[in-house]
Amino acid sequence: MIYSYLKIAFRNIWRHRLVSFITIFGLALGLAGSMFIFLWVYDELSFDRFNKLGERLYKVEEDQPYTNGVFHVGVTPWPSGPVWKEKIPEIENSCRVTETGSILLRKDEKVFNEEKVMAADTSFFNMFTYPLVQGNPRLVLREPLSIVLSEEMAGKYFGNEDAMGKNLQLNNSDVYRVTGIMKKMPANSTFTADFIIPFEYMKKSRWYSDQWANNSIATYILLAKGSKTDAVNDKLTKIAREHNPESNTRFVVFPYLRSHLHSYWGFGHPPGAIVYIWIFSSIALLVLIIACINFMNLSTARSASRAKETGLRKLNGAYKQDAVIQFFGESFLHAFAGMILAFAFVALLLGPFNNLSGKTFIASILIKPAFVLSIFLITVFTALLAGSYPAFVLSSFKPIDTLKSGMSGGTRGGLFRKITVVVQFSISIILILFTIVTYRQLKFMQSKSIGFDKENLIYVQIKGTMTESYPRIRQEYLNDPSVIVVTASTNPPQDIGSNSDNIWWEGKSPDQHTLVSMAGIDFDYVETMGIKMKSGRSFSRAFSVDIPHDSSGTFLINEQLEKLMGTEDAVGKVMKFGDTRGLIVGVMKDFNFQSLRSKVEPLALWIWPDKFFSYIFFRVRPGNLHKTLAGIETSWKRVMPLYPFDYHFIDQEIEKTYRVEERTGSLLKYFSVLAILIASIGLFGLATYTVEQRRRELGLRKVLGASGRSIIRLVSGEFMKLLLIASLISVPISLFMLHKYLSNYGYHINLDPMIFIIALLISTFVALIAISYQMITAINADPAKSLKYE
Repeated sequence: MIYSYLKIAFRNIWRHRLVSFITIFGLALGLAGSMFIFLWVYDELSFDRFNKLGERLYKVEEDQPYTNGVFHVGVTPWPSGPVWKEKIPEIENSCRVTETGSILLRKDEKVFNEEKVMAADTSFFNMFTYPLVQGNPRLVLREPLSIVLSEEMAGKYFGNEDAMGKNLQLNNSDVYRVTGIMKKMPANSTFTADFIIPFEYMKKSRWYSDQWANNSIATYILLAKGSKTDAVNDKLTKIAREHNPESNTRFVVFPYLRSHLHSYWGFGHPPGAIVYIWIFSSIALLVLIIACINFMNLSTARSASRAKETGLRKLNGAYKQDAVIQFFGESFLHAFAGMILAFAFVALLLGPFNNLSGKTFIASILIKPAFVLSIFLITVFTALLAGSYPAFVLSSFKPIDTLKSGMSGGTRGGLFRKITVVVQFSISIILILFTIVTYRQLKFMQSKSIGFDKENLIYVQIKGTMTESYPRIRQEYLNDPSVIVVTASTNPPQDIGSNSDNIWWEGKSPDQHTLVSMAGIDFDYVETMGIKMKSGRSFSRAFSVDIPHDSSGTFLINEQLEKLMGTEDAVGKVMKFGDTRGLIVGVMKDFNFQSLRSKVEPLALWIWPDKFFSYIFFRVRPGNLHKTLAGIETSWKRVMPLYPFDYHFIDQEIEKTYRVEERTGSLLKYFSVLAILIASIGLFGLATYTVEQRRRELGLRKVLGASGRSIIRLVSGEFMKLLLIASLISVPISLFMLHKYLSNYGYHINLDPMIFIIALLISTFVALIAISYQMITAINADPAKSLKYE
């Protein structure tokens, strides 16, 4: 009997091979799309889960209350970790972690600038699960001049030699001994370091401070089992206030395993990166729903021509359950064929998907039990859903009725299929709109004027003894005709993240507590960046008052800080920021010193000593950039022979800021194409069903003189009505969702009507293509064949 069922199933697949192929192909596309998103979501949810003590690990963070709300940060005072561990019994261990910035590493003639360097307390390998290939986890960071590096970096610097006990020189200064070699940190890890050095290294940094008012590094703690986090929060805060009595900051612990998706920074409480899980999980679900609906519609369309077959089989003695088994069997056959094809698609396209998503999936992940079981269950559910209509409805018809008049889908069945097509195209239109808006928002952020000239602006990060040589570097390049101006600062102009409320100005209310961003700069900064002045002047060596001396100096502020001060002309007013007091000599026009996701905040700049600078900037002349860079590098080797000329372009760094939007837009684009393609297959299925149901009606119309054009209007008119309904549903929903989406950006595009018109035109064009085959079939059909049994 099973052989008979299979033979009939394969015979039907071959007889209706076009529709069968489209059914399987459409389901495979939907499953493949969902599988890709499932992989991405699974990877995001798995971040840091490999840590054996993960459930008891917490990151200490801060809630800083100000006049305009609570500002949340994920950094803590430099000395806090060891003090908290000593005084709070619930804390079993603590670890301070911070990125060191770019470091120059040297092994004989091998010299590289390394970005992935991290400084950590000796407890790092005891708290976090990063296996060592060589070395004792408890001892590898005990020596002040020790270094742990990954297997990959050991091969890079030492080749086939055993790196253990060998030396590496950092920043042409201290020599560090290799005390441990670790496995490469997983891609789904918060930490991505290739090198780890003792936290003692940071105590030599010009930024290190024993003051509890200075928050710059991350502190992680391991709590004892059963510890109450609220009680720990109170104790953290109490101890911090003992060291900084003027502070009203509250310290709170945040679960380490939630950090990747739920951490946030700034005012309010945004959901964090988890929002992308919601977005893409919803897309996966919607794509899968569209594919399942298609499968059902196409199964129903095929069933229309099989009513008489069922009737004949029942007259020849077949039972109802035989028909049920037959139809469910065929449904499962189609579904599992789609599943196999989907796995093939994913395996084939895994490489391009990695490039698109920034992940590093390998093919072996496709055979993981959890992944295979999930896809298997989805496929079974789809097969049951799709096979239910023909299995239970067709098998219940009386043979005499089906043999006499064939099968009528009924009003309910026809209404259901129309609703499904409306749902499919509503989803597709929404995805198209989001794709268009995301693309336009990305282009808007990349092209918007940010208040300073990002073109032809390069920078070099200062490291080691380069600080002492800055005046000589500056003078060298001022003599270079290809360089217009040189300056330095503590931060790049597009990434000023330091802020404080330790600010006072004339007329400020004692009750006003507001965060103001700050940066230390050198002379010629405004000119190098191309920042425009609203009033006053920029800093100049011609004014002795601008040259910092002890706690005196002058300030430049932006328009936002001037507004905060409640004045229309702040030039000449006295201001004090931290330990520096002096006059405001100029007001800069607002420029975006952070990404366009946030509005411009109040900002103050003043001249700092050279030893605090972290970046040197060069404004170069436009033209032959390759030749210019070659000349700059030659001069660099003359002045700084021990340091490679490792430069970056500001405009390229700004583009990297919007990598999330770029990847989101790309993923949306491909999944929108996938959704509308699958929806088109569904529309094709409904058109197939409609033409099959109205075969005799259309034949009769043609006999009575109906033209091909009228047949087209008749067939397409019904689908255009469904598309119109889908448009009326999707546009207001999209409008609401897009307003919510764009509200996350400080600066965003406007939702002009053309965006919606383009989306509707795309969906209409695709819908017409989808039903064109059936319209042509209806026009060319021989009416005699349609009416020969009447």
